Amino acid sequence: MTYLRFHLLFVVPWVALGLVTQSSRWMANGHWQATLITLGIVYGFTVPWDNWAVKRGIWGFRPGTYTFRIFELPVEECLFFGLQSLMAIGVTLALEPCIPDLAWQPARTPLWVCGLITTIWVVVGWRVWRWPGRVGRPAYAFHIGFWMVPIVLLQLALGPDLLLPKLPLITGVMVLVGTYLTLADVMAVRWKLWFFDERQILGPKWFRILPWEEAVFFYLTTLLVVQSLLLWRWFWRS
Repeated sequence: MTYLRFHLLFVVPWVALGLVTQSSRWMANGHWQATLITLGIVYGFTVPWDNWAVKRGIWGFRPGTYTFRIFELPVEECLFFGLQSLMAIGVTLALEPCIPDLAWQPARTPLWVCGLITTIWVVVGWRVWRWPGRVGRPAYAFHIGFWMVPIVLLQLALGPDLLLPKLPLITGVMVLVGTYLTLADVMAVRWKLWFFDERQILGPKWFRILPWEEAVFFYLTTLLVVQSLLLWRWFWRS
């Protein structure tokens, strides 16, 4: 098994299915524009994040299972960022007509809240940069939590009136896509397509194979993609 075959077997069919079955909705006003913006943000954020983790040795890729590298990352890893995003967006477009919104219209959050979240994020990052645990067993958990949780909070702060009524939809997509990719990743680790440094994970594993941090990664990234799509769709339409 190679990384490319993994994509062709587990990811590409679902992306293609979404593109075919949801093509009319994808081309509706705001969807394809929001998709392009979301993909740009995903790559701008995830490529440096992933490169840094691979350089740190939190995870790595077995030689012979990928085509070539771009900096520290196999090209297939770079492709995965876009494929996962398109998969999550396709599922979102498919489920949205079937899942009603909550009858909940929270007030728009003042912009100073976003500034407060960003300030806390920067201060905490500066204070813990030399924290010894950051490079020990909590490394992967810290890497995910520090870089992703504040973005989720910022999205919620920017558009609570847009996102919270869509909570059933967002949760459904996150659970479906996150769980599917987690189970697929269990197979990938079993096939030794990639591996994790036991000294930089906290220990508990799915099926005694996959670090729990890796599963959290799939759920959080799916959440980020869905919320980004909904926010940018509103921005483009308005």
